[in-house]
Amino acid sequence: MSGRGGWMGRDAHGWRGNQSALWLVAALVLGGCGYTSGSLVSKEYRTVYIPIWENTTFRRGLEFRLTELLQKEVERRTHLKLTTEDRADTKLSGEVVAFQQRVLTENRLDQPLETQVTVVVNFRWEDLRTGRLILREDGLAQTGEAVTGLGETAEGAGATEAFEDLVKQIVDKMEAGW
Repeated sequence: MSGRGGWMGRDAHGWRGNQSALWLVAALVLGGCGYTSGSLVSKEYRTVYIPIWENTTFRRGLEFRLTELLQKEVERRTHLKLTTEDRADTKLSGEVVAFQQRVLTENRLDQPLETQVTVVVNFRWEDLRTGRLILREDGLAQTGEAVTGLGETAEGAGATEAFEDLVKQIVDKMEAGW
């Protein structure tokens, strides 16, 4: 379209004015909906110690995978810095109390193709300076399903999905109180 008609032909002033108004409306709408770009964990806490979690199941190694994923999620989503217990404001500890694997489908050789893994944890977050319990939850469960790929174990893939969802839930709960 040529000339000054239509939205393409508006002078730069008119278009910029409309653009500014749209940005203002977007900022007001999003600002009022609880969206934030920062951590929702209380600024009262600056550091956290996350030791390797306990594992009361017969599946060895689960505690290491869960702890590593949790440490990464806390670093990624909160302002808390990981540190040693003697330097930390808070401590986030827990235990894997249940691990169940269910085969959903098998191949002709009775090898699992698709599995469902459920992981249950107990955790506690405490203020090391005062001894006050900030948060505690027992029986937090998450289920993950996985289709086994070449060279992959059904248990590992399903557990990874369940662990990833669990650590997101834990950090959500850390943020929820504020």
